[in-house]
Amino acid sequence: MGEPALKLIQREEKSVGHFPFLSLLTKALVESFCSDLKSEITFGKFERLEEPRLIPFWIEALVRGDLEGKIALGCEPSTLAAIFNHQNDLSKASQPNLKQTLLNLHENLVQHFEKQFSEEAFRCDFKKGSGFRERYELKPETHELYFCPIETPFGMITLYLTLSPTSKDLKLEVQEKENIDTSRKIRIYTGQLDSFVDQVNELEQLEKRLLQGPEVRAQLRSQIKKMKRMLHQVRTEPLDAIYLPANRLVTELSKSQGKQVHLEMVGTWLYLHKSLINFIYEPVLHLIRNAVDHGIEEPLKREQNGKKARGMIRLIASFDLGVLRIVFSDDGGGLDFGLLRARAITKGIFSVEEANVKPKEELAQLIFQPGFSTRIHSNTNSGRGLGLDIVKKSLESVGGTIRLLSTSLHGTSFELLIPINSDFSFIPKNVPNPIQIREEEEKTQLLDELNDYQERFQRALSALESEGSLQSAYEAYRIAHLIKGICGFLGWQRVVSYLYPFEEVLKLISEEKISLSELTLQTLKDGAFQLKGFCSAARSQESFSLNKVRRSESRLLQLIWSSVKSEEKTHLFLGKYHLNAIEHFLLPLAQSGSFSVRPEADFSKAAQLPFGALIQFNGDRRGFAGIYLPEPTLREVIHPLVTGSKHKLVGKKALGSLAEFGNLMGTQFAEVCGRIGIQIQPAAPLTYYGFGEPMRILGAPTYCFQCEINGYPFFIAGDFRLPQELSESVHLGEDSRMSSMENFSKAVQDCLNQSNLKTIISEEATQSDLIGFDGGITSVFTLGSEDGTVPDMVFFLSCEAPVAEYLSYVHNEKRKTVSSESLDFFDSLGAWMSELGLNIKRDLENSRIKVILGAPTQFVGKAYVANFNRLFLTTKLVGKTEKGRVEAQVLFTEFIDEKAI
Repeated sequence: MGEPALKLIQREEKSVGHFPFLSLLTKALVESFCSDLKSEITFGKFERLEEPRLIPFWIEALVRGDLEGKIALGCEPSTLAAIFNHQNDLSKASQPNLKQTLLNLHENLVQHFEKQFSEEAFRCDFKKGSGFRERYELKPETHELYFCPIETPFGMITLYLTLSPTSKDLKLEVQEKENIDTSRKIRIYTGQLDSFVDQVNELEQLEKRLLQGPEVRAQLRSQIKKMKRMLHQVRTEPLDAIYLPANRLVTELSKSQGKQVHLEMVGTWLYLHKSLINFIYEPVLHLIRNAVDHGIEEPLKREQNGKKARGMIRLIASFDLGVLRIVFSDDGGGLDFGLLRARAITKGIFSVEEANVKPKEELAQLIFQPGFSTRIHSNTNSGRGLGLDIVKKSLESVGGTIRLLSTSLHGTSFELLIPINSDFSFIPKNVPNPIQIREEEEKTQLLDELNDYQERFQRALSALESEGSLQSAYEAYRIAHLIKGICGFLGWQRVVSYLYPFEEVLKLISEEKISLSELTLQTLKDGAFQLKGFCSAARSQESFSLNKVRRSESRLLQLIWSSVKSEEKTHLFLGKYHLNAIEHFLLPLAQSGSFSVRPEADFSKAAQLPFGALIQFNGDRRGFAGIYLPEPTLREVIHPLVTGSKHKLVGKKALGSLAEFGNLMGTQFAEVCGRIGIQIQPAAPLTYYGFGEPMRILGAPTYCFQCEINGYPFFIAGDFRLPQELSESVHLGEDSRMSSMENFSKAVQDCLNQSNLKTIISEEATQSDLIGFDGGITSVFTLGSEDGTVPDMVFFLSCEAPVAEYLSYVHNEKRKTVSSESLDFFDSLGAWMSELGLNIKRDLENSRIKVILGAPTQFVGKAYVANFNRLFLTTKLVGKTEKGRVEAQVLFTEFIDEKAI
C-alpha cells in the first residue's frame, strides 16, 4: 500500500471551500442518521443555497454562542412515512405521524451536534427556531446557507446549515486555518501527529493541577483546546482530497489511449482520518487504471453501442455505523467472459469442459486471483495481474472486503467495505491481545451477573410491595448500586445516570424519609421496567425511548425533592458537584486560613445579598447554579482571584470580575458533572446587582450552601430539572384577563414618555427563550398575587446600554430637585424601574387585579428565561426609541396540572 507517510495530496477549491466547520459535521451526521435509521447513508454534495425552494416539511434549531446560525432538516411526506413505518414496524396502511418523525430525527441530530461542539470546546446553545412548518418557503439569506441532500433507504432528507464564528478569537482561528490551507504542504507521518496529540493530552492534565488562579488557567485552557482543534484539522481530510490526483490519472490514461472519461465523486466531502485517506488512495487508483484500460471503450465504439462518447467513472461513498462503503463503477463494456474462459483454460485453472459450464458469477471472481489478467500483453498501466489482487489483500489486512457487484455491457461495479474506528481511521488487522481477551471474558461474565442482579432486583421490589419491609428497600438499594457499577464498567453511562436517582429513592425509603405510598410503589415499578428495557437496549446496542426514561427520572427526582423540603440536607445530587467546582478555585486562596461549608435551608439569606452571578444550563438537566455574595467578599476574594489586584468595587464596575468568575464556575461545573455522565452546557453568566430577594423568581432551589473563606461569607445554590418538567401551559383563569398585555404595554410606554423617550410599543409573537441585548441591561421584578386568584408574575424589561444610561441619568437629574445626593448607575436605574412597577401595579388594580410588587433586580446582558424554573413564556413587547431598543416580557409562575386538563 505504499509508504506509511501521508500522501502529498493537493485539493482544488470547491464551492464550499469557505465554509469553516465541515470537519465538525462528519461524526455528528454519521452517528445521528446511521444510528437513528439503522441503515446505510450517503451524504450528497454540500452546496450553497442560491435559489428559493419550497419544502413540504421543515424544522430548524438556532445555534447561539461561539458559533451562530441554524441547523435544519427538510423532508418529503413519503420519506417520513417510510421512516415511521420502518421504526414502528407498521404496515403502510397505518396512519404515520409525520411531524413527530421529523421532530425525532431533528432532535437526535441536534443532540449529536451538541456533543460534537462540546468535544471541540465550542460554547454553543441550541434554541427553538421557527418550529415545525409545512410548505415552508426557504429563501437565500444574507448569510451563507448551505444544504446537503442525504440519501437513505427510505428516501431523501435535506440538511440545511449555516454556522459562523462570533468571537474575535474564533474568527482569528478560522483565518489562521485558511492561511495554513493555502500554504505549501509538507510530508508528515501519522506517528508524529499521534505523539503530538499525546503530549497535548498530558499538558491538559497538568493544567488541571495549576493553582495560579482562574484567569491564567482559563487562558491556558483556551490555548490547549485551540491546539487540539488544530491537531484535529491536521489529522483529518475530506475523502474528496483524492479527487485531484485521481482525476489527473484519468486524464493522462484516457489521453494516452484516445478515450474520453469523466470522473465523478459523490458523498465524499465528509472528513476522515488521514490514515484512512492514505489507505484508500492506492485501491482507488488501481480501480481507475483498470476501469480506463479494461472497461471504458473508445469513443467511436461507444457511439456504435448507443452510448455517449465520453465514459463515466463514479465513486460513491456511504456510511454505516463502523463501516465505510465505497461503490466504484464505470459505464464501460463490462467483463469479457469469453476472454475470462480462455485465460482460465490457458492458465490451467479450469478444463475446457469446466470453463464452458461455469456460471458468469464464478468466472468473474477470477479477476481477484494473483497473476490473472485478460490481457495477453501487459503495458505500463495494466495487464500484469497485480491490481485487483493487491486491492483485495490490502482491504483484507484491515478486515475489509471487495466484491464485484455487477457487470454487463453497460459497465462494472465494485463494492469496497472498510471497517472504521469512531475517529474515522481504519482498523489495523486484529492481533490477539491477552489484555483484550481478558477484558472480553470479564465483560461476558459481568453480563451474566447483570442478568442475575436484575432478577434479584425485581424480587426485592416485589417483596417491598407485598411486605412493606424497609429491609427490602435497602436490599433493592444495594442491588441497584451493584447494577450501577456493572453498567459503569460496560460504558453504559446513560444507564448509570438513570440509576443515580433510582438508587437515592430506595435509600431514602430505607431511611424512612420517603413514605411507602401507592404512588411511590408505582413509580418504582415503572422505573424498574424502564431500567430493564434500558439495559437490554444498551446490551444489544439498539435505540431506546429517552422520553420514557426522562419521564421516569422526573418522577423519581420529584420523590427525592419532596422528601428534603423540610430538611437542611438540600445539597443532593448536583449540589455537591457545584460545591466541588467552587472549592477548586477558592481552596488555594485560603492557604493557612479557613474555608467552611454548611447546608443552608433558608434560601432567603442568599437571595438578600446584593451581588450574584447566575449560570443557566441546558442538556441532560436544565436549571441554574449561582453564587451570592456581599460587597466585601467580591472586593477581597473574587476580584483579586480574577484580576490579581485589590481596590474598592461597587455597582457597575464590580460586575466585570463577577462575570469572569461566573464563566469559570460554569465551565468547571459542567466538566465535573460530565465525569458522572450528566452532560450540561453553561450559558453566559447573568451578573446582577440588587436587593430585596431578587432571586425569588427562581423558586426554592434544590440545594443551598453557606460558605466562608478567611472570614468572608457567600452562598452557592442551584436547581436542576429534566427538560420535560418545564410545562408549556399555564392556567390564567377566565376572569383574570392576564392573557392581554395591554396593562404592561401602556405602563412601559407612559414611563418612557415621561422620561422624554418617545416610543411606540407593539406586541410580537416569539418562541425565543432569550430576552435582552448583548451589553444591555435587563431589569426584573415580581408581581405576586395578593389573594391567590391569579398566577404570580415576573416582569422583564431589557434596554440597550444607551437607553439604560439615559434612564439612569434622567432619574438622577429628577432626584437633584429634591436631594443633592446622586445614586450610582444601578441604584438609579432600579429606582426608575420601581416607578414603572408602581405604574403597572396601579393599572392592574384599576382592572381589579391585586398584586404585591417586589423590588427590582438588575442583570447585565441577556436573560435566558426558559431556565427560570416554573415560568411560562408569553408574548414579547418590542419598542424603539431615539436612544436604542427596548423589550419587555411577562412570565407566569403557575402551571396547570396535566391530569386536570
